Amino acid sequence: METDDEKREQLITESVDIFNHPTGNGTRSNITATLSNLEEAIPSTGYAYSEAQAHVSYNLPVSVILRRQLNVIDSFENEHPYYKDCIKIGIKLVFTDYTFERLVLCNDDCSNVQHIPLPYKPWFITKIDHTTVAVSCSNRHIPIIDIDTGTVTSIIVISGHSEGISYNENNLYVFIDLSEVQVMDLTGKVTRTIPLPSYSTYYIIVINDKLICIDSTSIYCCYLEGKQIWKFEERKYKDLTGLTTDGEGNVYVTDEITNTVLVVSYDGKNSIEVLTESNGLNRPIGIQFDKKENILLVNYRFKGTVVLFDVKVKHTEHE
Repeated sequence: METDDEKREQLITESVDIFNHPTGNGTRSNITATLSNLEEAIPSTGYAYSEAQAHVSYNLPVSVILRRQLNVIDSFENEHPYYKDCIKIGIKLVFTDYTFERLVLCNDDCSNVQHIPLPYKPWFITKIDHTTVAVSCSNRHIPIIDIDTGTVTSIIVISGHSEGISYNENNLYVFIDLSEVQVMDLTGKVTRTIPLPSYSTYYIIVINDKLICIDSTSIYCCYLEGKQIWKFEERKYKDLTGLTTDGEGNVYVTDEITNTVLVVSYDGKNSIEVLTESNGLNRPIGIQFDKKENILLVNYRFKGTVVLFDVKVKHTEHE
């Protein structure tokens, strides 16, 4: 695992034109992106709950149906990419590839595959706007990237090792050194800090006035000053890796060991496994919920495998 002890001799402070990289304009002709045979790739993931299972006072998913499986592969590379995190912006899918120090982009129909090389190994990604993302990287750097032009428009230098990152209401929330979240603007100016509920937290999301984060075994929901609202923990889950939320406030996490996507209700009191190994999951890591289209994006650790699901959520009013 990459640590913050690694240093670069030269600090990058100017905008970098990524598409001037030796790979050309960012698109490789020997990349293959394929649609897998859906019936063979993954068994049907539709399901229905009884009223007791659905817990009618909760807005839990009532169906998760496979839409598409993608495989983006570089035929000449001996190593498989390691997609650590993912995000869906409109029809565009973006992945952080830790192995090859790059972002991998494609449309949700497998077309227009591109690479954006990065100066450091990427961890997690967050959307700034419809063309801009921020990426937490090794060596205490956060590049801000225009995914339309393939350029790094700026780089934020932070005070410690960072993995988790989230953007909300003009603030960047950055996990620092296993101890706190620093709240900063896009120039890197820190305005305040938030204590973390666990010293092993690594993934964070800020939604409205809540901070949601995970360590390998637990999910935490806190107010933005750091006070814990609830904690979800179940002995079965030992390797929580990805985190996202839907429009009803449900929390979705991936567990790489059990090959599971778990959904926990907005108040932490109820949960359901919506995808499991029986649905074909194979070391799921990254996960992101497109609230506009109700599409769940999941990426596996290796082989460039990405799966999209249509999600139907039961809507009821929170008490």
